[in-house]
Amino acid sequence: MDDRTGPRPDPPLRTGDLARLAGVHPNTVRLYQDRGLLPPVRRTPTGYRQFDTEHLTHLLLARTLLGGQWPGRAVRASAVDALRTAARQGLPAGADRLVEHRELVREELARARRAGRTARDWMDTTAHRPRHHPPGAPHAAADPGPRPTATRAAPRGLSPAAAAARLGLTRDTLRSWERSGLLDPGRDPATGTRRFAPADLERLEVVRSLRHAGYSPMVVLRMLRAADAGHTGRALRILADPGSDAELITASDRWVAALADHERAAGHAVRLARSPATGRHHGPAGPKRTKRSTLH
Repeated sequence: MDDRTGPRPDPPLRTGDLARLAGVHPNTVRLYQDRGLLPPVRRTPTGYRQFDTEHLTHLLLARTLLGGQWPGRAVRASAVDALRTAARQGLPAGADRLVEHRELVREELARARRAGRTARDWMDTTAHRPRHHPPGAPHAAADPGPRPTATRAAPRGLSPAAAAARLGLTRDTLRSWERSGLLDPGRDPATGTRRFAPADLERLEVVRSLRHAGYSPMVVLRMLRAADAGHTGRALRILADPGSDAELITASDRWVAALADHERAAGHAVRLARSPATGRHHGPAGPKRTKRSTLH
């Protein structure tokens, strides 16, 4: 008679078993394993993978954070790093890293909401502003006579490094947008260095909002040039491809919605990492997802 007591270990899970429990395709399991998002896995002598419930928790974490709408490159990179930390160092360390990730998402969400308000205000006032000098166009042809404002040539303003830091961008991104014609900051008349006045920062926030919303640099440039020339209706039509004339507004709103969705997902991931057994019983999907899982 066998007198041994205590719970028996769970039987190993095959790739298909793990995929079914998490609600993903078996190829997704293999992809996440290859990308370092799951802990190391044992193999049978014949080469078959043998997973366990810990792998299921990590797979649910990945599905939670990588599903849904695209939240932006910085947020996605942070999510992947948090998942890899959990896979390498274990769930306790992963939970701490996920808390940091959630804070990043909250900061990004607050910035997105500010950018959305800026986009609304910018489009509301563009038609009533003095025309902006189109990047790359001769000043005399674009605006003969004295310029209506001095903000673009004023010595006050932020340096490129300070402007990039304020909006959470890299200087390389700022340079790229300048080279693409999306930005044309003024220069300090005494030193010749570029300075970002309030109007330049407002324009920069609009560009950032539209780029995060998925608009290509070329579409953003066409919209800005139309707005700079005073053609507000044309600017709106450029962004509405396809869609309504409210596309500029809905673009920033979609970005905010994507980040809000990811904030909820990050909160669910923190709870799952801290209490994996409870999280597994609540189902594989976590917060409601709107699109298939992707890894970029």
